[in-house]
Amino acid sequence: MKKNLIFSVVLIIFCFFTFSNLYSVGAFSGELDPEGYITFPQKIEIQNGRGRGIIALSSEASGYTTSYQKVDITKSEFDNIVAKNDEATKYQEETQKLLDEEAQNVKKLQEEYEILNDSGTAEENEIKEAYDKYSKAYDDYQKSLDEANANLEKLTKEFNELLPDYTNTWQTTTNIDLDLSDYSGDIYFALWVRITNGTNTYYDISVYSTTIQEEEITISRNSANIKVGEDLKLTATSSKNSEITWISSNNSVATVTKEGLVKGIKEGQAIITAKGSEKSTTCTVTVTSGEIIDIDDETNNNSNIEWTDFSNAKIELKKDENFNRAVVEISNVIPKDGYSYYLVIKSDSSKPGKIDVTDSNLADILIYDEESKTLKTNVSGNVTKYFELNQDLYVSIIETYLGEQEVALYGKKLERYEEPKYSDAFFATFVSKNNTQIITKYTHARENNRKIQIKVGKITDASILQKIKNQDSSGFADLLNFAKSNNGIYDKILEADKDDYYSIEYTTNDTEKEIVNLTGLQDGAYYYLYIKTDDENGKYISNEAVTLAQADINERYWGLFFYGSKDFEWADFENITDKPNNNNSSNANQDDTTIKGPLPQTGVEVITWIVLGIVLIAGGTFSYIQYRKHSI
Repeated sequence: MKKNLIFSVVLIIFCFFTFSNLYSVGAFSGELDPEGYITFPQKIEIQNGRGRGIIALSSEASGYTTSYQKVDITKSEFDNIVAKNDEATKYQEETQKLLDEEAQNVKKLQEEYEILNDSGTAEENEIKEAYDKYSKAYDDYQKSLDEANANLEKLTKEFNELLPDYTNTWQTTTNIDLDLSDYSGDIYFALWVRITNGTNTYYDISVYSTTIQEEEITISRNSANIKVGEDLKLTATSSKNSEITWISSNNSVATVTKEGLVKGIKEGQAIITAKGSEKSTTCTVTVTSGEIIDIDDETNNNSNIEWTDFSNAKIELKKDENFNRAVVEISNVIPKDGYSYYLVIKSDSSKPGKIDVTDSNLADILIYDEESKTLKTNVSGNVTKYFELNQDLYVSIIETYLGEQEVALYGKKLERYEEPKYSDAFFATFVSKNNTQIITKYTHARENNRKIQIKVGKITDASILQKIKNQDSSGFADLLNFAKSNNGIYDKILEADKDDYYSIEYTTNDTEKEIVNLTGLQDGAYYYLYIKTDDENGKYISNEAVTLAQADINERYWGLFFYGSKDFEWADFENITDKPNNNNSSNANQDDTTIKGPLPQTGVEVITWIVLGIVLIAGGTFSYIQYRKHSI
């Protein structure tokens, strides 16, 4: 029994979680969080040069103080850790398969021996021969087990030696805040976490990899001519969403406000700089004398201006997958130098009157992209805000030149793109005893705060799982219909996270906020997660989606971890089509409403319990064999 327990512990060493660019290393010795108290963030959010995440502790770790530190590692170190883990994981899987086969053989020979021994009619030589076969198979199994332990212990030592050391510099908080402003390109680092209550101290480590792009600043104009007293609205955006600071090189020629509004003061030239957190770009403004054109003067005659031809314009509504935002792209148009273009969205096809194009709440600046040859709105514009509203979307193009304004196109209806419905509608989703994270990939504007219906229920139709396993395209459609018609074990409308820039989501590890309580789950059973965004009494478009998960339950923990990876390979389900034919079948009482199978890659703790469960079953079987063999 001791050897079986050693084997189970060693197997746990190499539970290693992979999610996008995130790798979490499981406990590799008795000193590293053996109680599973520490949960690392599923991802590190990087914005404005800061990397942020939250360290969660289980309820059993009450009274512990949490500290963390970052240790930079090289790509080679990172690759070596991953490679050693892959080597150990492959060995563990292959060894487990061989041990399972040997276990089944020992069990079979044991049963044959017991039948002969208990029959009362078998010859002594038959009984001895059966016992010898059973004893040899058992000894072979023990030899294989010893060899597996030795090899895994060797791999453990090699794996430990690859991990970076921590220092005495600790940040005492659960809120990870990393200064990554000086980093760019591919970066690799480890996070050490230490928890202590004065008596016990535990450590754990996760290794992260990500790519940090250098900041790019996009400005609406690179050059412009204005007259003395005339205003020009410039807009600029940062690829890292950092705040833009505006600077004029010569305030006596042209000034610029913090909103990017340039005003001509006297003849000359000024360089207007849009500065982000790291990079900057400029617009050269030339100020000339002359009569100031009043854009509000209805008597102005713009008939002599040659406006841009939008008659062949192709206008498309597209989704920016990086930010879950809607943008408008206009092709088949050649913009003119010195002209500015603005997009206005309305709920009807009427022609707009004169508007203040400098008001970002009324119009979005259209920026010309040389590479794609299209005029585009920025992801931070108003398109997303209107996209979520339950109304038709019509666009108009306002063109300006030398203070004059022209409606270049109006009344063009936008066709909405289809939002995801199934597992592709979720990102990094899990529900557990200690925290919940349900993040959608729906198009979402920060100001459109929404509610979200969350429903969870057991999947009692095995044919749905069979279709999903076989990659039948109708599998998730059937699951969606099943979830909508099923009462489930949990069904509530909750307030989504307020002012979230990227998505409609519900996340919490705050005990004061309602956690999705799913106590009563059946271990190993498959469940659906159904979500539906509230239409707020018809104000918004409502979206719905479904995905599936498998429950993992133990004495102090429960959780649902979801199928969310396109490259996840389903293993064969057990007896999915082998239903009992009659009540006399040995499987007659089998619950075939749920189907066993491996979980997708999710988290260290869940994978640990899966592996532990597999090994303890084998361990229990052979403890019983050992007991029978030696008559303890």
